[in-house]
Amino acid sequence: MNTQVVSSLHKRLAREEDLCELLIGLLYPGKMLPKLATRVGLSFPGHRIDKIPRDELIDALADAVRTGSPEGQQVVQEMTAAAQAEREEIGKVRTADLWEWVRTAPDAQQGARRLVAALADKRESIARSAAQWCREQLARYKAGHSQTEPLAPVLDLLMDMASAPVAEAADAMERVVKQLRQSARSLEDAASRQARERDRLAAELGRGLERLGGDLSRLRSWTGEQQAQIRTALEALTTAVRRLEERLDRHQAAVEELIARVGGIAVALDRGRTEAARRELARLRAGPRRVGIFADVANLDISARQAHAARVQYRALRERGGWLGQVTLARAYVAVGPETQAQRSFHTALEHAGFEVRALAVKQLADGRFKANWDLGMATDMMRHAESLDVVVLASGDGDFLDLVHWLRQQGLQVHVAGVTGHTAQDLIAAADGWIPLEGDLLSPLPR
Repeated sequence: MNTQVVSSLHKRLAREEDLCELLIGLLYPGKMLPKLATRVGLSFPGHRIDKIPRDELIDALADAVRTGSPEGQQVVQEMTAAAQAEREEIGKVRTADLWEWVRTAPDAQQGARRLVAALADKRESIARSAAQWCREQLARYKAGHSQTEPLAPVLDLLMDMASAPVAEAADAMERVVKQLRQSARSLEDAASRQARERDRLAAELGRGLERLGGDLSRLRSWTGEQQAQIRTALEALTTAVRRLEERLDRHQAAVEELIARVGGIAVALDRGRTEAARRELARLRAGPRRVGIFADVANLDISARQAHAARVQYRALRERGGWLGQVTLARAYVAVGPETQAQRSFHTALEHAGFEVRALAVKQLADGRFKANWDLGMATDMMRHAESLDVVVLASGDGDFLDLVHWLRQQGLQVHVAGVTGHTAQDLIAAADGWIPLEGDLLSPLPR
């Protein structure tokens, strides 16, 4: 805690004893006051602090502040700590707005904390203005609520004693004592009534705050439910729009492909390639084109890891191949070493994604290197199934497949290359009918 702030507040409260009593009474209602007295080390020999009248506790605490005792210093520290939040808030308050800020406090206790924050503020204009305003308010309060009236008869008797005979002094003194006792009882009764009224108002305020808290809790709950429903509806709408966009993309691709195939038939007829045109027309009449997907898993996974720190989503790749027609064949070519649980799980995931897994064991060469090359096996499979397919999706970035792409196209098949941008041979992309970049929903980040 800033000792300079505590010291400045202590000096002001020591000079303004009435203000100090008022702030202590407001900041520590009910049982908080005896607890404060206990914490700062205040003691009443032979009496329990919680049995001491409230007004006496306030007077004792204020007197400790005025005299600068260790207990008083602790009281000021407690008051400063109680107003910590308001001291942070007052930094944004200008001098002209100070009393509006104090006046609009939701309750008397927070209003007192705001006054403490103002009196302890480092800006002299704020602290001085707060002290002046408090003096004026206390003077106005005393002018309308005089507490010296019950003592007026006592003062008159004391004046009479100055001129009375010595023999009558004892009787006069007894009357003075009696009047003092009556005045003390009157003041105690008035203070007790005020304390009861304060406690009643504090209890009503507490009940009101509890009701308000319950209303706010119900409102927050209702608002949260509405927000959750709106989020759910938005998510469902977003999913529906995304699916619609995917369907539109597939339909557009199908239309474009149909136009391209009809155009290809027309070109074949113009060039006298009647037989090729007849085969393509027969395929067109046969319905959806038969699509085969051949995935070089090692090539794709290494490229995706290096370029994007990601892994390939093979289910999405198969669905993308479905945009080109009906997938009748999907094979994933993997290289395997000694079998592990992770390897078995990966192969199972490929099968669930709709791929037939073809595995090739890794071989160790004489120089210690390892080799497992599926190029020849993949090429043989594509050539073997060429007559039963209309479209081939070659999922690899390996430029060694360039001659195979030319051969497949010469057989009347369409070839689409799927690969990672920057890791796929450019002449392979240029030789194909279409390019499927592995990005977006075709990839997912690697786990950290």
